[in-house]
Amino acid sequence: MGKETRNTQVETIKYAFPDLGPVEITLQAESAEIYRFFKESWFIKAGKGMGIEHFERLDQLGALRAVYKTAHHSRWEYMVLQMYLIQKLKTNFAFGLSTSIPLITIRHKVTSLEELLKSWVLLNNYGHLLDTFEAERVWLELILEEPELYRAFISCLSDDTSTKLTQEILKEESIYHFHHLIALALLGRLSKKKGKSRRPFDLWIEMIKALLKRDVKEGSKLDRALNIFHTLRRVSYVLLDINRSTLFLRIDSNNLLRNILKNPDGLLYNPESDVNKTLEDIERLLFSEMYASEQACTFKYHYIKGQKQEFYKIVSKNRIGVYCKDYKAFAGRLQGAKVNNFGKYEPDQTTKHICRLNLLPNFVFERTDCHFHTEHKKLHTEANIPVDFLITPTPYTKGGSIIDVFAAKNLDVCELSTLYHTLTKYVVECYEGWVSDTGSLNFVMSGPLQELFSRILATFIDSDLSLRFPKGTSTGDSNVDIITSKMNKGKWIRHFSQPIKAKTLALDRTWELTALLQLLQRQKGELLLIAVSNLHLYNPDGSRKVEWDGAFFNIEKDNITLYILEAKRNVSRRSKECSSALLTSIAKAGIRRKQGEFKAIPCKGYAYTKITLEDVVLESLP
Repeated sequence: MGKETRNTQVETIKYAFPDLGPVEITLQAESAEIYRFFKESWFIKAGKGMGIEHFERLDQLGALRAVYKTAHHSRWEYMVLQMYLIQKLKTNFAFGLSTSIPLITIRHKVTSLEELLKSWVLLNNYGHLLDTFEAERVWLELILEEPELYRAFISCLSDDTSTKLTQEILKEESIYHFHHLIALALLGRLSKKKGKSRRPFDLWIEMIKALLKRDVKEGSKLDRALNIFHTLRRVSYVLLDINRSTLFLRIDSNNLLRNILKNPDGLLYNPESDVNKTLEDIERLLFSEMYASEQACTFKYHYIKGQKQEFYKIVSKNRIGVYCKDYKAFAGRLQGAKVNNFGKYEPDQTTKHICRLNLLPNFVFERTDCHFHTEHKKLHTEANIPVDFLITPTPYTKGGSIIDVFAAKNLDVCELSTLYHTLTKYVVECYEGWVSDTGSLNFVMSGPLQELFSRILATFIDSDLSLRFPKGTSTGDSNVDIITSKMNKGKWIRHFSQPIKAKTLALDRTWELTALLQLLQRQKGELLLIAVSNLHLYNPDGSRKVEWDGAFFNIEKDNITLYILEAKRNVSRRSKECSSALLTSIAKAGIRRKQGEFKAIPCKGYAYTKITLEDVVLESLP
């Protein structure tokens, strides 16, 4: 339970954590004023959710609480922990937290760095709606889709710099900054009508703008403040979420706090320190395993779709003016969204999750910034089949996302080919900034390409088998590459030939790659997805069942062709050794032809077969 006491200048927050025990936070000056504002009953003019109670009831998981029935914590607990860490660092080390700090404009100055950090903790959560990021994504999509809502949202803002910043973030389609824009809109509305109120709304608006500032001078007081704030927010997020999740990992809160206080420089000013790298890894684990798991994203898809349908039901009865008659009406609706969403919805039980693709950052190679809403519309238009997409951007970098695909029915062969053709082109476009001057794309897109290859191959083979790429059989560090055009094909072949000529691999593997290159040179496809290592198929018990020397896909919009290669040095074209081994491996992989038998095409030193998706017996289509 949290308990708050107040005198004329100072606010004291008392809270008890299960691991850390009771804590006490002192708020002075700016942070105390914000806290008092939060406590006032007119913060939310509804029968519930008033004042601090709003944050105490606001679940950290938001709408995803419906997915995970586990121990949980509130937004308020998350906020209190951040303020406690700030105060603990100030008490033990000072770190200049008592020095005043200027914001964007000269006339706005905060009494101390400590006060700015605590104020940011409070204001950073002011714009969160009921159901947090999922609800905010619904509003963001609606604002991007409906010009009247867009104009009404912009009209709430109180100054030109807020307007410009909001327009930039809306253009970027940033889900994880939209709650900041909501805060700017709500405070902007209050700033316009403050009348007798002596609340410093303009200062609070400047604080949020400073939190979002793009061109902060490196080494400045503001830069230092932002680094401390984001680091301590990550610590609090990881500490609370990991210990209340269903994941296997746990952190000793007291031990972590002792380590932070023992070496605060390593945490606050060295992003490459072991503790920061560990926290970053845990943050990514939480995102992929909880906030963006397949189960969570399936729920998000139905939630977003259902909430938007409820919005349009309201609009169909009352017209859109009920939301955007003027800035007051729009701000009132936003404020009300802190307590209620658009209404109850029934998930479409016929629409199922069929596949997903990870475009997560890999070393220095990141995809282009994710504009999830624009990309969703483009994917939907280009696919033009009965599927829908959910694109989930990563919160820790602009260059990462997860694409989930949903359909209300099983896809036929043509639709499935179109889907993979669309996804493959999409991956290439996302990374095109890295591939303009190189013949090989494998270093850039190794993760997504390997996922695509495995996903497409799973459509052909026995569903019980799993694919692995053995180490040491590729010309580089990656297992899958792609040819995207005639020009790219020439570059790719020259690049691929170099390690073969250098004979850096075993003699047999060098010949297998030579045979693969000969086969690729005869292909005319515009999208060739190639395994540049051996392929091993394994049984569920871990035993290896099939080995292929080479394979690639020719991906067309209406069909997909799989080429499989078996190579042996010093074998003549007339020999049946390669052909027999190849056909045996295809049968073991569970690939069955609808009519007749597969045929192997013999060549000098190798044999290959080509299998089209439309010719294969598919036990279950996605």
